[in-house]
Amino acid sequence: MTKRVLVIDDDDPVREAIHDILETREIEVIGADNGPDGIDLFAQHHASIAAVMIDMRLPGMGGEEIVDRIRAIDPQAKIILSSAYLQTEINQMVGDMSAYEFLPKPFDFHTLLKVVGAFVNVPAG
Repeated sequence: MTKRVLVIDDDDPVREAIHDILETREIEVIGADNGPDGIDLFAQHHASIAAVMIDMRLPGMGGEEIVDRIRAIDPQAKIILSSAYLQTEINQMVGDMSAYEFLPKPFDFHTLLKVVGAFVNVPAG
């Protein structure tokens, strides 16, 4: 399985921290700071992307629309929703949460590796 993750988050330090953490497990991270750029990257590279991590609160295009567009490209895409919202609020936004993983913000090193690692077959510890 490919060890590449697309991170769509407008917070540069968060994207950089995710990159640095995942790099310790040899997981390649490609990133976008907005929805349209993230969707373009996914469209270009979806065959080699193991998971997409989406911040649900992005300016302009929200997480729900990004999820819909990613699913239009690849209905089987593995999606991790990341937010400071409660999981119940995210569920109201996107519906059936069984199709997604949820990573609440703020998250720590081990939680990030556990959630992402499940998609790229990398142990969390």
